[in-house]
Amino acid sequence: MSDDRASLVPGTRAGRTQGDYAALAEFWTCFFGDRGPEVEAWATLARPYGRRVLAPMAAVGELAHGLARAGFEVVAVDRSAAMVREGRRRFPPDEALTWMRGDVRRLRRADMPFDFAFLANGDLHHFDGFEAQARVLASVAGALRPGGAVGLELFAPAGASWATPPRRFEPLRPPPGGARIWKDGATRFDAATLRLEIEQTLHVQRAGQRERHPHRLTLQLLERDALPALLERAGLRWLAEYGGYDLAPWAPGAATWIVLAEKA
Repeated sequence: MSDDRASLVPGTRAGRTQGDYAALAEFWTCFFGDRGPEVEAWATLARPYGRRVLAPMAAVGELAHGLARAGFEVVAVDRSAAMVREGRRRFPPDEALTWMRGDVRRLRRADMPFDFAFLANGDLHHFDGFEAQARVLASVAGALRPGGAVGLELFAPAGASWATPPRRFEPLRPPPGGARIWKDGATRFDAATLRLEIEQTLHVQRAGQRERHPHRLTLQLLERDALPALLERAGLRWLAEYGGYDLAPWAPGAATWIVLAEKA
């Protein structure tokens, strides 16, 4: 697929991220480990539905690129121009991967409905509240063919509030260009509101200069019991849930929460 075949509607950035978000694009993947198990999980879920896959909050598109190399036709979308630029630089468009800048809340692709879509890494939680999350899911469902499916990687809320002290995070992969990078910050979870507050600063040292890029992120988690109604509001039907990238059945305390739903 090529860029000129896409018809996604661009818009403003969704969610509640504050700070120098664009500065993170260059180093986005440095704080992830091996993403092969994630790619394989999404590929396994997508294969029964078909080859046309939508990654509507793709960031720099590492997972989208992995699926394209696994034999799918993938459209990678992100609202951030910096993320799309970085993604195109790392993973240039080809017959299997198309890049678009667009808003997940206002997707339109009547020329080629998708077989499968996925929101990884808790991306649905970037939207504030039931109605906002339902609109996002309805937008994604609208880009699917009848009987298509969407996969969601969610964060299960804890039963009690918690907070971490400030800590430092070293990169899990070498940064580009010989830069020295790290993050520091703290995280808080409010069990009453189900809000996860993340405050971090990205530090970059290169060419004798030091940069600081603070950012703050608020994620709205949701109770497991609320998910069926949320999916139904979006025209989706809960099908299965998994507790890891190996797609083992979900159980309380699982490290990962993946839900598969079909378009009604």
